[in-house]
Formats: sequence, C-alpha cells, structure tokens
Amino acid sequence: QFIDQIKNSKLATTLYKGIRPAVIGMIFSAAYTIGKGVDPSWQSLFLFIAVLILSVKYNVNVVYLIPAAGVIGILLF
Repeated sequence: QFIDQIKNSKLATTLYKGIRPAVIGMIFSAAYTIGKGVDPSWQSLFLFIAVLILSVKYNVNVVYLIPAAGVIGILLF
C-alpha cells in the first residue's frame, strides 16, 4: 500500500526525474575514470560490441550480461 502511494505520488515522480540525470552523469564519470587507465584491445572492443548487441537487439537482461562479461574478461585478459 505504501509502495503504491509512492508510485502514484507526483512528488516522488518529480524527484526521480530530477535524480536520473545526476545518476547518469555519475555513471559516465566512473566509466571515464576507469577507461583512462585501460589499454584498448580488439578483445575488449569485441566484448563491448557483443554485450551491446545482446542488450539492445536481443533484450538480454544485464543481470546475466555483467557477470558473463566479467568472466569472459578474466579469461581473455
């Protein structure tokens, strides 16, 4: 019941819309910080493209993609 009240609240919806850009900015900042120290290779590019295609085209849940990409990354590097 409480969750339903929050879902239907205009205040909560407005707050979430305001927080979303900040979260996206923090994610990009973290990716940039991590990416600065990475030496790109064809394996990492292939892994990125494969995960992107699986996520966007085939709508595979990130719950499966993130651990799978991590394991593949450990095996490749």
